[in-house]
Amino acid sequence: MSPVREFMATAISVVEVVLDNFVKNKLCSAFPAYVSVFDLDKLEPSKGAFLASFKDTMNEALRLESANASGGVDHLPFHFDYLEVNVGVSNAHAFEEGDYAFIVVTMPLVDACGDLSLRLCRSPTIGNSLAGTMKLKKWANNRGSYSKT
Repeated sequence: MSPVREFMATAISVVEVVLDNFVKNKLCSAFPAYVSVFDLDKLEPSKGAFLASFKDTMNEALRLESANASGGVDHLPFHFDYLEVNVGVSNAHAFEEGDYAFIVVTMPLVDACGDLSLRLCRSPTIGNSLAGTMKLKKWANNRGSYSKT
């Protein structure tokens, strides 16, 4: 592993320890169903890999976020992660702890978003709407004109 990747792996693990301690010691007092940071290795491999990739992408985008992108407001470094809960609590939180700003979602919320996405993809109304939009864009692009749809 390169020194940069090794440093990033260590930095991420420190962030996750801070988050896990906050969840276990503070957040769970307000939300008793909350258990800890979710271990993606508990999932079926393809779902775990997808969510790990999504988390990495979110964290990289958040790492690149500057004060210019937040209306000129200085802020702590962001970290995105998933929370394990012991009942089906669909929720998300944003908070600061230590030297970090966290954005977390519970796994039931992740599952609900996935189910909604699947239903939308299978909806004939949505499919027809998207197909019509794509045909219009293709038609407009073939004629060199601009389309806002």
